[in-house]
Amino acid sequence: MSTFTEVINYAYPNARIKAMQSFLIPEKLLRAMTEARSVENLISHFEQTSYRDEFRELESIDSITIERALLKNLVSTYEKMLKISPEKAIPVLNCISREYEIMLIKDILTAKIESDVDENELKERSFMLSDKIKVILPRIIEARSIEETINSFNRTEYRDVLKRGYESYLETNNTMSFSIALDEYYFSQLWRSTKNIKDRDGEITHKFIGIQCDVINIMTLLRSKFQKFDVKKFIIPLDYNLKHYIDPCIKAENITEIVSILGKTPYGKIISDSITEADKKNPLLKVELNLKRYIAKVAKSYLVGYPFHIGTILGFLRLKEIEIKNLRAITVCIENELNPDEIRDMLV
Repeated sequence: MSTFTEVINYAYPNARIKAMQSFLIPEKLLRAMTEARSVENLISHFEQTSYRDEFRELESIDSITIERALLKNLVSTYEKMLKISPEKAIPVLNCISREYEIMLIKDILTAKIESDVDENELKERSFMLSDKIKVILPRIIEARSIEETINSFNRTEYRDVLKRGYESYLETNNTMSFSIALDEYYFSQLWRSTKNIKDRDGEITHKFIGIQCDVINIMTLLRSKFQKFDVKKFIIPLDYNLKHYIDPCIKAENITEIVSILGKTPYGKIISDSITEADKKNPLLKVELNLKRYIAKVAKSYLVGYPFHIGTILGFLRLKEIEIKNLRAITVCIENELNPDEIRDMLV
């Protein structure tokens, strides 16, 4: 693609992204939020942000209503980006936007297993679902067991992946089985969506999505040693930085061996340093956080320098998602009375 065509395709999106980027929460304000003494006190900080309209509409204040307001803002951001992006970027953006439908499906399955379904809250969050899934939402809500819930998805694209997740759940009795299966499905679809993007945009998309898929595969490999599931079923099939390391990791006896094998990859130092710092109660949390921080660093790099490429869109959206995940984490941590240092340690 010529430079002139790139400029034509991305001039308007870049102008809009630059404006939206200016509303991302600065580090100083984020730090102040971690020091809020209560959720009510935290709300006052949102008056200085682009989330203020959603928060003014809240009838009650707690972590659930705050999370819902944040997610509404994110869905609205996706809708704006789909309207202003070049046509060739639409398939990958459509695929990325499904992350939040999948997140809600994970929550539904966990709630069904724990017999803790909040029917009203599911209806309130239906804005996260595609029209096809909204149609079956009443059937999902009425399902009396996890088996019935999974069968509700029989005529959807999620049928096979949920059945694989259920098989693993029966073997491990761990609800993470569904989360891992859905992550593998989502990122496999996302990886495939990059195949038809060419030239500079293709290189950027391939790299950025490839890194995210690698991170999911790394976490799946590490979790498999704790939760004892058949990891081969849940590895995203792609040829990126882990191409020659997946099989040796699957055969590894323990986490120490996996860390050693992955030491030869671009993620090696991040993983080994994180394992050294890890909390014994949750040894993989630090690894996941630091890998996500690496993704954030890559996203930021696309927003500096030459701007006429798909990286400005992908980078901004990832930073927006990270911001919302951080705000959700801050809210839950404050509600659970964690101190500011503990909260900051949980942020990407």
